[in-house]
Amino acid sequence: MATFPPETLAFLSDLAAHNDKAWFDANRDRYERWYLGVGREFMATLAGHLGMPGKMMRIFRDVRFSKEKTPYKPHLDVWFTESEGWGPGLFARLEPTSFLVGMGCHDFDKDALAKYRKAVVEDGDALRTALTGLHPGGQTLKRVPRGLPDDPLLLHTSLHVQERGPVPDDAVAATLAAVKRFSPVYAWLKTHVG
Repeated sequence: MATFPPETLAFLSDLAAHNDKAWFDANRDRYERWYLGVGREFMATLAGHLGMPGKMMRIFRDVRFSKEKTPYKPHLDVWFTESEGWGPGLFARLEPTSFLVGMGCHDFDKDALAKYRKAVVEDGDALRTALTGLHPGGQTLKRVPRGLPDDPLLLHTSLHVQERGPVPDDAVAATLAAVKRFSPVYAWLKTHVG
């Protein structure tokens, strides 16, 4: 599967407008065919190209821990990683009118953050080279932690790069092109963070 069908975009758009259980239950057949079916096919196609396992994120929102209290996420998310847990990896999100591809680590745990900081101090120039032309996300600190050099990369508690654009005609090709651009960052994280 390369192209997202219009029925998938229509389902996401309608879900955004009618985000409640009654509407979802009445449209469960659309969910199963145009969300689950299409999402699984997209994920399987990408997994074959990437050579790493993927998983499709649940559409159901855990409202216990979210400020957003609508019960469903009006987007389709897939995640690919070679490592345990959440990173480093590849993330793709389809929304009714846009498509996002990202790569990196979201939320370093304590050990990963320590490895990341050590690697920035010892090999930060290689990361800066990998980030050339990209805009890294994950900067959450206002000051570099005490005892570390004054390096903007040390303001990050996660590190990822992403691109958002209109829904592409060929989502697989668009994703793989982004992966190629992001791969130096992924390689650096995989080497230094795990």
